[in-house]
Formats: sequence, structure tokens, C-alpha cells
Amino acid sequence: MFFKRELVFLVAVGIILGFYVLFFVILQLEDLTLLVGTLGLFVLLAIYFTGSIQDLESDRNFK
Repeated sequence: MFFKRELVFLVAVGIILGFYVLFFVILQLEDLTLLVGTLGLFVLLAIYFTGSIQDLESDRNFK
């Protein structure tokens, strides 16, 4: 069973590993670097704004 600290550690390692893989792929694909980087940025922004929208909806439900 995982404790909170172990779970936080595993999430942080997963995020760092994800960035490492993204940067590795971007550097290896020299010709498609702009496309892959743009798609990566789009995914990150979509995740961020989706979380923000869910926060706004939950705030609206509490009022």
C-alpha cells in the first residue's frame, strides 16, 4: 500500500520522466521538432485549462 509521500514521489518521477521523453523525442526528430513541440504544448495547455474549468464548475456548485 502506498503512503501519500510515496504517491507524491511517484507522480513527480512520472512527470519528470514524461518531460525527459518528450525532450528526447523532440531532439531526435530534428525535422518534425516544431510539430512535436507544438503538440506537446497543446496537450499541456489542454490539461491545465481543463482543470481550471473543472475548478470553476465546482466553485459554482458550492454557491
